[in-house]
Amino acid sequence: MDKKIYLKTILEWREKLYTYYIGYEKYIKILVKFFMAFVAFYMVANQLPYQDKLTKPWILFGLSFIGTILPYSILTLMVILTAILQIYFLSPVLAAMVAVIAFVLYLMLARYDHKSIVAAVFLPIFIIWKIPFVIALILGLFFGPVCMLTAACGVVMYYVLHVVKDMPIGQESNVTDIITLVHTFLDAVIKNKNMYVMLLAIVAVVFITWFVRTRKMNYAFELAILAGIVCGFLMLLLGNLMYESEFSIMWVFLGCLIAGVIGYIVHFMHMVLDYGQTEEVQFEDDDYYYYVRAVPKMKMTIENRKVKRIYSSQGVTGNNGTARSRRTSERNKSNHNRR
Repeated sequence: MDKKIYLKTILEWREKLYTYYIGYEKYIKILVKFFMAFVAFYMVANQLPYQDKLTKPWILFGLSFIGTILPYSILTLMVILTAILQIYFLSPVLAAMVAVIAFVLYLMLARYDHKSIVAAVFLPIFIIWKIPFVIALILGLFFGPVCMLTAACGVVMYYVLHVVKDMPIGQESNVTDIITLVHTFLDAVIKNKNMYVMLLAIVAVVFITWFVRTRKMNYAFELAILAGIVCGFLMLLLGNLMYESEFSIMWVFLGCLIAGVIGYIVHFMHMVLDYGQTEEVQFEDDDYYYYVRAVPKMKMTIENRKVKRIYSSQGVTGNNGTARSRRTSERNKSNHNRR
C-alpha cells in the first residue's frame, strides 16, 4: 500500500474515532474515570491485602462509583485513605507514619499542582507494571515543569508502600518496640538506593520531555518523546552501574519501548501537525509587532457517500432503469403523435 494512502487511512480512522468521542464525550469520560478508579482501588487491595473486607469486589465497585462522581483530587485522597486503612490492620504504627508522609505530599500537590494530582496515584501502579515512563511522558507532553513535583511524590509513595510490605511486623507491646519499628521503617526508606535512582529518572524524563516539546522546531513533540525515553533508559542504566540499584536491564528496555509506543499513540490521537505547510505570520497591534510561526493541524475529511434511489411503480431503479423508463416514455409519445 502506498505511504500516502496508508497515512490517509489512518487519519480517516482517527477522525472517525474523534467524531465518535465528541458525540459520546460525557459518557466516555464517566466510563474512563470509573475504570481509572477501579484500577486504583484494585491495585491497593492487591498490593496491601491486610483486610479481606476491603478486597471484596462489591466494595471495590462501590468505592469506584463514589470516586467517579467526585473530583480527581478527592478520588486521589480516597485511594490514599484506603491504603492507610489497609496498613492499619497490619500495624497501627506503620499506618500513622505512612499517613503523615502521604498527607504532607498530598497537601504539597494540592497547593502547587492540583491539575495532575491523580498522576501521583497512578505512577506507583505503572512502576509495578514496569512502565513508569508512560506517566512521565504524559506529564511532560501535556503539563508544565511543576509536574516534576507530582512525579516525585508518586515515586516516594511507591517506595514507602514497598517498604511497608517488606517490614517484619511483630507485636508492638511497649515503647521500645514502637521506637525500633519506626527507626527500621525510616531507615529502610531513607537508605533505599532504588528510590533515588527512580526519582531522578522520572523527574528527568518529565523535564526533558517538557523542555524539548516547547522548542521552536519541527517534530518537537515526537522528538520530546524520544528524548524522554532515551533519558530515562540512560538514567536507570547509570543507576545500576554507579549505585548498584536493582533494576533489570531487560525490563527497563522493554518498559521504555512500550512507554514510547504508548506516548506516540497518545500524541497521535491528540494532535497531528503538518510541518510541510508551516507558515511565518507577522501582524501588529497598538503595543507590539508579532512574529508567529504557525503549523497547521493535519485533518482528514471523511467522505459521506450517498446512493440516490428512484422509486417507480415497478420498484427501485438506478441510472439504467431511469434511462430505460425515459426512453419508453418518449417512444409512447411518438406513437401517440403518429396516430
